[in-house]
Amino acid sequence: RLFGEVTELAALQLPLAQHTRSIEKMESDVTFELCDIFGWAIAVAYVLDIDVAAALYNQYGVLCPGCEKEECECTPH
Repeated sequence: RLFGEVTELAALQLPLAQHTRSIEKMESDVTFELCDIFGWAIAVAYVLDIDVAAALYNQYGVLCPGCEKEECECTPH
């Protein structure tokens, strides 16, 4: 299921011109799929007995993975 959700998210990333959806609908759809992906990823981690909080901390520490600052300075979009 997790890979299916990632595929659905990837399908949403096609250029907007190929879709009849508005930007707001596109953002809503992406949000929905990201939540699905997160939920399934957490379920897989639970089955494999992975401490997600510890894994995230080990991977990223206290820095934002986008801007690599302790206090995120990423801009939306």
